[in-house]
Amino acid sequence: MYFNPTKNVWQFLPTDFDSTFSNGARADVDVVYKQFAASRLRRAGKDHPLITKLIYKNAEIKKRFEKILLEITLKVFNPAVLNPRIDAIKEMIKEDVKWDYSIDRSHRPGKNPAWTMADFDQSIIGPVKGISHGIKPWIKNRAESVPTQVKV
Repeated sequence: MYFNPTKNVWQFLPTDFDSTFSNGARADVDVVYKQFAASRLRRAGKDHPLITKLIYKNAEIKKRFEKILLEITLKVFNPAVLNPRIDAIKEMIKEDVKWDYSIDRSHRPGKNPAWTMADFDQSIIGPVKGISHGIKPWIKNRAESVPTQVKV
């Protein structure tokens, strides 16, 4: 939601969060958030008003956005906060993952990526099967990178 002060109305800005903060590719981890967003826009071949008009071209909102981004990173999106949660979720879903991996999907070509429990464990610290980072190093790298990019 965005309050448009010119029109004095609230506007819904539809968006999704695919690749918002990187998709796990090693090259994406240290990319400045502005360059990451811009590269995604170029790749898609279209404008994304949430980024270009609302954030980049509005100094007041950009400053607030960067302040909030930094605050989220320092207080929430960091290993001290997320690693214990990741460990708890990993432990909670482990038996379900094991069960899911045991299902025979040979009758569905392309639907059996042959992941193992060792892959599941490794995915937390990475790398694993073409993914350059585990979730914990990815969070650590992004959490360290964002404060260097935002000047509040």
